[in-house]
Amino acid sequence: METLFDAYAEDFEDHLVGQLRYQGFATLLRPLLDEAAPAEVLDLGCGTGLCGRQLQGIASAVDGVDVSAEMVARARRSGHYRELWHAELGEHLETSERRYDCVLAADVFVYVGELATVFAGVRRILRPGGRFAFTVEAGEAGSGVRLLPKLRYTHAPDYLRSLAEAHGFTVSAMYSAPIRHDQDRPVPGLYVHLR
Repeated sequence: METLFDAYAEDFEDHLVGQLRYQGFATLLRPLLDEAAPAEVLDLGCGTGLCGRQLQGIASAVDGVDVSAEMVARARRSGHYRELWHAELGEHLETSERRYDCVLAADVFVYVGELATVFAGVRRILRPGGRFAFTVEAGEAGSGVRLLPKLRYTHAPDYLRSLAEAHGFTVSAMYSAPIRHDQDRPVPGLYVHLR
């Protein structure tokens, strides 16, 4: 995965936003920005910094972590992050000493699959009352986690609700909207906001 995204880093934003019409990060952040942006935010799978750019001047601090060293280097050059780490997400969540008001993951879990470890790690680093907001490609009810032929995972809404409950989260919102386009067709996503 790291090698793939290191090679993709240079053209990442042009391809993802320009060609695939990726809008997941903006749709995910809109409810947070419409209310009051959280003070300190961790951006999981920060990539080149699309979420950090949206939060610039709104959140008091945004940190990021990504498995790709090249993505982290580009996010660092953006100037939108307080701190950045080149690390695997689960490992970072298990060892981080920082605490946050909000953890974001925009179009990241499609590469992770099973999310129990991530949920446990996010719960560990969130301050009381903290928020966890993320996107997934929408799976059918009862399908759990499914690997597609394009090597991306889908997550079913009932699976996500069950994980939320098991880790002490309440679902404040879960809604459907496209994440990006693939061959000019919208890819259905779920936008999930937990507390």
